[in-house]
Amino acid sequence: MPHMELKRAQELMKKRGVDALVASTIPNVSYTSGFTGYKIRVVGRLLLTIIPADPAFAPTLIVDAMSEEPARQKSYIEDIRIYPAWQCRASLDDVIQGKAKAPSNLPPAVSLEYIVGLHSDILREKGLHDGTIGIEENLFKSPAYQILLSQNPKAKFVEAEGIFWEIRKVKTEDEIKALKLAAELGVKGIQAIIEGNIAGATISELQRKYKMGVLQATTELNELDLEFLHCHISSGDASSVELPGYRVVRGEALLIDNGVSVSGYNSDMGRTFVVGKANDLHKKIYAALRAGYEEGLSRIRPGVKMKELHRVIHDTIHKSGLEWFARGNVGHMLGIGNLIEQPPRASADEETELEANMVMAIEVGTYVTGFAAFQIEDVILVTPEGNEVFTKLPRDMIEL
Repeated sequence: MPHMELKRAQELMKKRGVDALVASTIPNVSYTSGFTGYKIRVVGRLLLTIIPADPAFAPTLIVDAMSEEPARQKSYIEDIRIYPAWQCRASLDDVIQGKAKAPSNLPPAVSLEYIVGLHSDILREKGLHDGTIGIEENLFKSPAYQILLSQNPKAKFVEAEGIFWEIRKVKTEDEIKALKLAAELGVKGIQAIIEGNIAGATISELQRKYKMGVLQATTELNELDLEFLHCHISSGDASSVELPGYRVVRGEALLIDNGVSVSGYNSDMGRTFVVGKANDLHKKIYAALRAGYEEGLSRIRPGVKMKELHRVIHDTIHKSGLEWFARGNVGHMLGIGNLIEQPPRASADEETELEANMVMAIEVGTYVTGFAAFQIEDVILVTPEGNEVFTKLPRDMIEL
C-alpha cells in the first residue's frame, strides 16, 4: 500500500528538531504506516503510529486486536503493538476442533489508559521519554494528552501539523500511482455523465451516471480500495448544485466538479459543458478562464513559487476581459485523507516552491449568479522537466 518515504520523513524531523512523530488521525496513520481500508475507519478505535527520527529505531504501529490481522497484511511496519478489543475473537481451527475458549476480562470499551501506556512504553524503549515529540492537534485536545503528560513528565510535546504537511507534499511512486488512477477514474465518471441525452435529466440522475461510469471502469481492477469522493454538478445558476431534483435545460452551462479516492488518495477535477449552443457570454467568460489556466499550466515546474501561479493566472484572465475575476487560491496539493484541498495552496502570498513529484490541482472557476458556473480543473504531477496532466480530458467548452 502507498505510504510515506521513511528516510525523507526522518530527515525533515531532524531539521525541525523533533525526536519522534506520533500520527493519530486516520489520514496520517494511513500515510505513516500504509495501513488503509475499512478496519482503520471504524469509529471508536484509536490507532497510533510512532516514527522516531533516529533511523536506529524502527517505527511502531498501535492497533486494537480486531485490526491486527489487516494491519500486518497492509503495513510495512513490523513492530505492531496490540491493545485488547471488547469483541470476542477465535480462530477457525480452534472452533472446528472444539478448542475455542471464551476470553476473560474483555474491556467494556477502548481503554485509553492502556493505549497511552503502550505509547509511553514505546517512548521509554526507544529512549524518547525525555525528547521532543510531535503530536497532532486531535491528540492535544483528547483526554489522552493529560495521561501522556503524567506518564512522560520529561518529554516535550509539540504540535506537528506543519511537519506532517511538509512530509506529505512530495509523493512517492506508489502515491503517484494511486493519484493517477484516481484521476483516470474521475475522468471515466465525467465521460459517463455527458454520454447520451442531457437535457431534461435531473442533477441526481447525472450523479448516478457518474457513479456507474466509475464502477464500470473498475471491473477489471482487483482489490481496489475505492470511494466516491464527490460529484458536484450545477446547471445554469450555480445554486442548482444544491438541488438534486433540478432538471437540466437546453442552453445552460453544465459544471461538473468531481473526484475519486483510491487507497485514500483523492483526485479533484472539473469541466464546463454547454447543453446545446453556447452564447456569447458563455464563450467570453470561458475563453478568459481557459487563457488563464493555460498560462498557469505552462509555468508548473520545479522551482516556481506557488504565488507565481496565482499572479500569472489572475493577470492573464484580467487581460482577457474578466477584470472582476478573483479567487483566494487557484490550486492546491492533493493526497491522502478527507481534506480534498490540501496545503500548500496556490495563493497570493504562498512562498512554497514546486518540487518534482508533487501532485496538485490547478483550478480556475467563477460563478455568475443567475447565469452559470464555470470550472476548469486538472490533476497535475510536477515532473523534473515540467508537468504531466493526469486528467486526460479536452479543455474546450464542449457543446453537448
